[in-house]
Amino acid sequence: MTFGYASLVITDMAGRALSHWSLPATARINPAAVPALYTPSAEATETLEIDDDTMIDAIETVRRAVARARPRTGRVRLLALAAAIVGSVALTTWWLPEALVSHAVAVLPEPTRAEIGGEVVEALARVSAAPCRAPQADRALADLAAMLTPQSRFAQIRATRSDVA
Repeated sequence: MTFGYASLVITDMAGRALSHWSLPATARINPAAVPALYTPSAEATETLEIDDDTMIDAIETVRRAVARARPRTGRVRLLALAAAIVGSVALTTWWLPEALVSHAVAVLPEPTRAEIGGEVVEALARVSAAPCRAPQADRALADLAAMLTPQSRFAQIRATRSDVA
């Protein structure tokens, strides 16, 4: 029996090759037992029994090196999936809310937005205090609305005396 670079050649006493096995395909049938039983592949019926510790160590060293050098399937796929999930969560968290609001603003005409806003104010009035009606407050809130939304003539800001309950 001789070792090649990536093969195991089994010879007779005259040196004639009886069998030629690929070391990457070689499988051990009885791990950690002596004598070691090897087969040229997991499906093969041919077996080789080796009781020489040096030869067993050599074959196992080559098999471990081959196993480490084999590609790990699925790593790129897993990395791509994780990146897609992180990207989706980031888009949903930071971009989507603003995109929905800006789309709703662009689609609805300004009078409809004012009507929806009035309905929201009425709904909030049921669970919070009445809006402040002091003349100084009305002027300040109108000025603030004009600064925040200069293009809108329907914009209104209301202030209440307590938090929403």
